[in-house]
Amino acid sequence: MAKIWKIGNSPPSGAPEFAYSSHKGVIPYIQNFLTSPHPYRSGAMCPFMPRALAERNIYFTYFETEKTDQELQQLIKFCSDFYKNNRNNSFGAVIILFNEEFDLNRLLRAHIKAKITCIDNELMIGALYKESQASSLHSQDYFPLRTPTPVLVIRDLTTQDLQFLHPNHYGIISKIKFLNKYIQKFSKPSAKGKTKEKQMKQLFYADDTQQLS
Repeated sequence: MAKIWKIGNSPPSGAPEFAYSSHKGVIPYIQNFLTSPHPYRSGAMCPFMPRALAERNIYFTYFETEKTDQELQQLIKFCSDFYKNNRNNSFGAVIILFNEEFDLNRLLRAHIKAKITCIDNELMIGALYKESQASSLHSQDYFPLRTPTPVLVIRDLTTQDLQFLHPNHYGIISKIKFLNKYIQKFSKPSAKGKTKEKQMKQLFYADDTQQLS
């Protein structure tokens, strides 16, 4: 069973050495960087993080390199279930720590595969690492998803995640399922909500048609 601990605590006894160093390295990113003012819009880098930190709704675990990709998917599923069963009514996350030398291609493959299950559970998963080329939505020259060591972050699906639900490495069926889950979570059962749902579907399908042509 995975060992999970809350922010403010140290990794549990018996954790491998990299869990301690990775945990120590990523804490300033969470506590300082994500709560600092965003340089291209008003508010904090992550608007949800100050409250999540105040309520200690951030959890950590680790994955050892010698384990299999199947075991990594099992860990992600365990963390997703853990978060859903332990979260309160505010934003939070489970952060999976990796060795600094962990294969990034392997990390990204795991992220792509796990995203399907996570979104089906109304969660988002992100891959963060030192060389990330994922730019800010507000500036193509700003890269806020760079952490000292590789991590996978499992968190609540938010309204801002719509733009992340149709990347090119998923087929149209998966992308439609993503959008339907988003609509299910955020659309209100009203005429206005139904109109919004119709508009989002039209935009989404049009985008896929252009990509397939």
